[in-house]
Amino acid sequence: ALNDTSPYVEYWCRQKWRHIEAHADVDEFRAKTLTKEPFRYPQNGHVLYLEVGSKVHGPTCLFPGCSSGGCLRSSATGVVTVPAVQGRLLRFDGIMLHAVPRPTDLWLLP
Repeated sequence: ALNDTSPYVEYWCRQKWRHIEAHADVDEFRAKTLTKEPFRYPQNGHVLYLEVGSKVHGPTCLFPGCSSGGCLRSSATGVVTVPAVQGRLLRFDGIMLHAVPRPTDLWLLP
């Protein structure tokens, strides 16, 4: 149904809600060994919220059209927030910057 023929997957889990800076997922081995080559990104990024603690409010924030940190300095940069809800599967373009702020209003603080 998702038309995804990728033969590879990277997965990890997090036991605690913590701040994760804006980043794009890249092939880290290739980035370190082929330093003159462009980054290689996954076709799609996914976040599966298996369990969400009662005190977890951290959304995943997506920055459409942004694949590098410099893009975030533009006043035209938008953000899409996706609340952490148990059982939710979030799928997005693999080149897109994404983050998890903690506290949730981190970027609005003075």
